[in-house]
Amino acid sequence: MQQSIRIKPLALAAMTMILSLPALAADTVLIGLAGPLTGPSARIGKDLENGAQLAIADANAQKPTLNGKPVTFKLVSEDDQSDPRTAVAVAQRLVDEGVAGVVG
Repeated sequence: MQQSIRIKPLALAAMTMILSLPALAADTVLIGLAGPLTGPSARIGKDLENGAQLAIADANAQKPTLNGKPVTFKLVSEDDQSDPRTAVAVAQRLVDEGVAGVVG
C-alpha cells in the first residue's frame, strides 16, 4: 500500500510537468515507466506499474487538454530487471519512443 501511495504523487507530478510543456502535435502523451517487471523484484515493479496506470486513468478521466486540444495519456512500461546496464538500455528505448516523462 505504501508503494502505491508514493506512485500517485510521482505520476501526477510528471503529468503536471507535461501539461506545462509547449504544444505537442500528437494527441497522445506517452509517459514512460522503468522498473523491475520480471525477476525477484517483479512484485515491486508491478505495483509501480499498476499505480502509474491508475494515476493515468484518473488523469484521462478528467478529459485533459494541452493548449486547448484534448490529450490522452498512455503508459509505456519497460522492464529494467533491477540491473543498471539494462536500465540504461531501457532509458534509451523510452527516449526513442518519445516519452514526455518517466516515472519509476
